Amino acid sequence: MRYSLRQMQIFREVAAHLSYTRAAEALNLTQPATFAQVRQLEDHLGQKLIDRLGKSLSLTQAGEIVLKSAQRLIEETENLDMALAELQGLAKGRLRLAVVSTAKYDIPAHIGAYNTEFPGIEIALTVGNREELLSRFASNADDL
Repeated sequence: MRYSLRQMQIFREVAAHLSYTRAAEALNLTQPATFAQVRQLEDHLGQKLIDRLGKSLSLTQAGEIVLKSAQRLIEETENLDMALAELQGLAKGRLRLAVVSTAKYDIPAHIGAYNTEFPGIEIALTVGNREELLSRFASNADDL
């Protein structure tokens, strides 16, 4: 394989935010590291995945194709992790939650209680406005 799953994860995050900076923040990486990983992925694939026009980014046609595959690959690896954990009797995996900004005050207490009961479940919380969340739901980016 000429590219890594991590590069696909990083590319998916950049595509979701259409921003290297916001993707880097979400991934706890630096912006240059995020940019470098996407550049390496483009080099390995031999295709430009992201176009830059001024300060705005957009996916190329190849980028759209790679994004769909990246989403499927990442989902499959998450399913594999959960299936293997189930064989061991463990509750393990990732729960992706998306909430509107007003819920960000109430949800941490619920997440804390859930995390106490199911410590093997990693919870990813996205806070956004209505349009952002509808877009995320349409792309199946969140579980709930």
